[in-house]
Amino acid sequence: MIPDEWDDGRLKKEILQHIKNETFVITRHAATEQKNDAIDVQDILHVLKTGKHERKYTEFDNKYQRWKYRITGETEEFKTVSVVISFLEKMVIVTVFKISKYK
Repeated sequence: MIPDEWDDGRLKKEILQHIKNETFVITRHAATEQKNDAIDVQDILHVLKTGKHERKYTEFDNKYQRWKYRITGETEEFKTVSVVISFLEKMVIVTVFKISKYK
């Protein structure tokens, strides 16, 4: 049975709680992407606190049996960044990437 997808209110509450309690982990993949795009942990946390949930990118991961949510926003240096997160006991930062304004 697939667990319920969280609405934006619950998602924001969970994000803020995990940041406050420092109960989050960054996957090896996210750390690599973070380095490649020159995004630091403060950038990630700022985007998670102030960014917008992009519901169209929310998906259920069958392998891990959990929802993945994409939050996009600007860093304090005005870089547009997306952060994909999931939740187990901790908030898992699955990946992070900079959005190019010039494609």
